[in-house]
Amino acid sequence: IRQELKQIESTAKIVFLCFIVAAILLTLMFPKPTAALAIPPYLVYSISYIRRFRRISAKHIRRWDISSSRSGSGAENVFYKLSWTFLFFMPAYSILQLLE
Repeated sequence: IRQELKQIESTAKIVFLCFIVAAILLTLMFPKPTAALAIPPYLVYSISYIRRFRRISAKHIRRWDISSSRSGSGAENVFYKLSWTFLFFMPAYSILQLLE
């Protein structure tokens, strides 16, 4: 399980870096609202990453004990936490921007 999780984490490094670079380039080349075009694909990728991570981590574990695969040595996945952080804060930030 750990090897599969490390494999999707290495792919996530590249994808997250590409999203950040795309957002920065769009911001520099076009008006700032254009950079927001990078957000929907990033949201979709974050959701799919969370789903893949949970599916892989639950593969060999009892259904009611899935959390044990996401804890312990080698299980700290930065991109899993980053995806959840982005999913929580991006809608909140968008709502605040609409209220201003």
